Amino acid sequence: MTVEWELGGLEFGRSDGHGFLVAPAKVELDKNEARLMWSLNSGNNYCRSVAASSTVFTQFLQLADATPQAIRDFARQWGVLRLCKHGLPATHSHSPNGSVFFGEDTSYVFERYPYCRPLGAKPLDDNSGFEPVAGWIYYARMAKALVNVVAKLNNDELGDSSDWSTLYERVRVHRPGRDIVQQRLDCVAVVNTWLRVADVKPQLTFDWNPFNHEWKNLEAGSDVRLREGTYIRFESDSFRGSPLFAYLACQLMTIALGHGIAVCCSCGSIYSPAKRKPKIGQNNYCPQCGVKAARRDAARRYRSRQRNGE
Repeated sequence: MTVEWELGGLEFGRSDGHGFLVAPAKVELDKNEARLMWSLNSGNNYCRSVAASSTVFTQFLQLADATPQAIRDFARQWGVLRLCKHGLPATHSHSPNGSVFFGEDTSYVFERYPYCRPLGAKPLDDNSGFEPVAGWIYYARMAKALVNVVAKLNNDELGDSSDWSTLYERVRVHRPGRDIVQQRLDCVAVVNTWLRVADVKPQLTFDWNPFNHEWKNLEAGSDVRLREGTYIRFESDSFRGSPLFAYLACQLMTIALGHGIAVCCSCGSIYSPAKRKPKIGQNNYCPQCGVKAARRDAARRYRSRQRNGE
């Protein structure tokens, strides 16, 4: 049975919304600069929760052609992907949590549900590990290609073949749709794969302030108010999930819905609109290009009309 949830004016996990990520205590490159060596807790230093800014997603897209040092710095600030031996976030395998609340024995749960763990993680300890820099570049390139395709489709244009080749880089048979409807369906399939791999699911969250016994008033863009203190939040598996990868998957979900990301008509860069998504068919410009580029393009269009006698 499929249950459809009418979103209305609510937007989950918007690029300009808030989310809490986990910054490791330590992230370093190995001597060959091919791996990120990370540890959530290192000595007297511990991981910390950080509120995701509106630029996290666009910063991640820039890692598609970034240096290992830039990727390391990003991971230090926003967290790691927790990649396993399959080159995927460890959450791609089923959760070991099982149905303990229905009487299932805990030991049987772990025996029944084998699950992946981050590369380099020790037995029963997923607090440290390593992951290839190439894996980061792959996911950044894939996310950037998807954003490019969605931007084209939102303007009623087919996605570029180069972007589809990037999306289907690891797929044996790749045949992007030949029309806009089919390509939209293909985009939905890609986004749903990100969500499944991230193990993103709607979860109830209860928030209570023990200091004054009043409900906290959270203003998270990914939250839906049921009643004060209780929220519906899209979350990953807290047992071993990557909050960063889950957050990125939610960003792709909102982009596929048509929110949160735009492509500058002047320089072609991807950015988060400050106020609202630009209208289809209307030129839009990033903060760097701004009014100057808009006036230049308007003057070019005016001269073109004058030459054509319009």
